[in-house]
Amino acid sequence: MNGLRRRALIIGCPDAQIPGVRDDMENYPTFFKSAAGGGWFSSEITVLESPTVARVKSEIQALQTTADYSVVVFAGHGRYSPADGCGMLLLSPGVEIDENELKFGASRRTVIIDACRVLPTNILLDSVRASLEKYAQVGDIQASRRLFDEHLSRCSGGIAMMYGCAIGEGAQEERGKGGYYSAALINEGRRWGESSLTTPGGVLTVSDAHDAAEAWVKRNTGSEQNPHGAFPRNLPRFPFAVRAR
Repeated sequence: MNGLRRRALIIGCPDAQIPGVRDDMENYPTFFKSAAGGGWFSSEITVLESPTVARVKSEIQALQTTADYSVVVFAGHGRYSPADGCGMLLLSPGVEIDENELKFGASRRTVIIDACRVLPTNILLDSVRASLEKYAQVGDIQASRRLFDEHLSRCSGGIAMMYGCAIGEGAQEERGKGGYYSAALINEGRRWGESSLTTPGGVLTVSDAHDAAEAWVKRNTGSEQNPHGAFPRNLPRFPFAVRAR
């Protein structure tokens, strides 16, 4: 089954404390449009910077009728509210949105929340953007789209939730690279798609990408930041990266 409707919504809310959010806002679209990321079209990706609550809700609502598969990414400040039992995401000074508002979308959907709350330590991440921009020009984009869609057509409906840290923790970042969790996810997808050890026609699922990113973040923060994921029981899981050839 080809021609599945895809939509990605990337919400970035940078400020002076977390300038790396701007890198996330560039790195995710670059990865998605690459052969490894599934060859998304620019027209399928919407990037919002510090939007209003009404704009976010409008875009989320649109996903429910315009997409067969949706990805929503949030990068910015966040906090956990014990009273409400949920995370609150800061869109702009004094303006928050309940993270549960981002959990709607297409019948098949992935939500990635990389909420940064603390300043970074001196941990070096791979320099992702230059290699991503180079790799975006390599490979058969149409073949990647076909493989991505073929795998997606075998996936049942449901939601995959991916958090950059556990409740009560801060999500770290590095200027020029982005949030640790987002950079680790993108690096894993890029490396997986480029590796000669990866079988052509293979798919890296969102849960496998999360597991690899989780291990990297834990290792490089001394387990001070512990990403968390929750995925549908049905297999196969949604695709994150592909290697068409």
